[in-house]
Amino acid sequence: MVVTLLEFLIKQLAGRESIFWVSKQKYRRVLSIYHRKVKNRFFKNDLRSNPSQSIISESINLSPSKKVYNTKSQSGQDIFVQIVFQDKKNGTYLEIGSGRPIKLSNTYVLEKFLHWKGLSVDIDPELIGKFNEARVNKSYCYDGTTLDYKSFVEKNEFDNNFEYLSIDIDPAFQSYFALKKILLSQIKFLTLTFEHDKYRSGPWVQFLSVILLKKFGYIRLAKDISSLGFGKYEDWWIFGDHFSLTEINEIRKKIENLRLNLKI
Repeated sequence: MVVTLLEFLIKQLAGRESIFWVSKQKYRRVLSIYHRKVKNRFFKNDLRSNPSQSIISESINLSPSKKVYNTKSQSGQDIFVQIVFQDKKNGTYLEIGSGRPIKLSNTYVLEKFLHWKGLSVDIDPELIGKFNEARVNKSYCYDGTTLDYKSFVEKNEFDNNFEYLSIDIDPAFQSYFALKKILLSQIKFLTLTFEHDKYRSGPWVQFLSVILLKKFGYIRLAKDISSLGFGKYEDWWIFGDHFSLTEINEIRKKIENLRLNLKI
């Protein structure tokens, strides 16, 4: 009853951002204008000679293990998958909200360096066009909240078991309903990253996703992953029955190290 009520409420409040986030956006906008004026006045030469660097690295060396991981994702989601599967090749993924093909992609590294096969979905035809020009694995134009996932997976000759599920739809409540539809389709994943955008949408999408995923046997290994300039926006999960307690504890330690290194 409580879950049904909350599902109804988040639908009604769709797209409404928290007062805190709106205030933070306005504050950051004012601050950026101020900084830009200061830099333009005093540091013109420095700005010309030192163009801003992208925060996305080609690879990351994680201490103390010194293990080097390729990454293109926002907060190391692709590293999380590599950690869990120990650089396994030829895995499979399902990606809901594929977005850009390379930069900030959760699946590019898996496809490019580990030869994973996968299915991606996005609702934006323009983004899908760019994605399919750059990638071998294709993205398809569907609404992730209404797609018949069982038929979609079977049509593309995948079975109902994937190594990885990535869900990132805006606004965040849509991610929850896509997740629910996928799980009710009896499709299973050994790992998943779920974007709840708590920093801007409040705690309810995350709250509902935790209830749903625990019901289906998933264990949360990382809570409230954050990103530079934003806030807590994502949780990382594994399917509990597939991993031993020893494996789970070892993966958890490596994720803690990852978070420490990336400040996420």
